[in-house]
Amino acid sequence: MENNVQKGKRSIGNILGSILTFLSFVVLGFTGIWGVIIEIKLLSQISSSVFFYIGAIILFPITVFATPLYALFKWGEWLPTIVIFGGALTWWSLGALGGFIKND
Repeated sequence: MENNVQKGKRSIGNILGSILTFLSFVVLGFTGIWGVIIEIKLLSQISSSVFFYIGAIILFPITVFATPLYALFKWGEWLPTIVIFGGALTWWSLGALGGFIKND
């Protein structure tokens, strides 16, 4: 009898963990696309040089980190920082919680 109860708990945990993991990827997709659009708009305000865009693509991880901070400190715009860093934190938190519940 105990084995059946444990299996029931595991299956509920697997379902809940899978839902949270799925939600983490939904958040990643939504904030990722929104973040890329914001980043392109910010980069176009900073410079219109083709070489600047090529450098931004080559240095993509640095660009993703630095551009919202630049907008925050230079123009006082919070939205890029909230979307990019908040989305990444939410994605990581939901994914970690889902993996913990599923025991992955």
